[in-house]
Amino acid sequence: MEWKVVRMGGTGYFQGLSFVDMENGWAVGDSGRIIHTGDGGETWEIQEGGTIVPLKCVAFSSPQMGWIGAGDNSIGRTTDGGVSWTWVHPVGEERRTFMAVSFFDNRTG
Repeated sequence: MEWKVVRMGGTGYFQGLSFVDMENGWAVGDSGRIIHTGDGGETWEIQEGGTIVPLKCVAFSSPQMGWIGAGDNSIGRTTDGGVSWTWVHPVGEERRTFMAVSFFDNRTG
């Protein structure tokens, strides 16, 4: 297997990458960018996350269930493979940047 460079256009950097299996993967980054592949990285599509906040990390526990940690102390969650995202801000927490997110199953992270 060889590495292949894929150019997505735009500015900024991708900060996080998560593959849940050999085919389905997501990358997140600056300006709220989310991209998804369903063919092992051959092609990528842009997904709308509904934010322009820098996205730092991503984890999926199944092709449908995933989480994103953002630079404004928010966490995004999808239950439909990234078609739609719900954002929450933990209550009582200082403003922090999530640098990593990890889930072992759909309920434990």
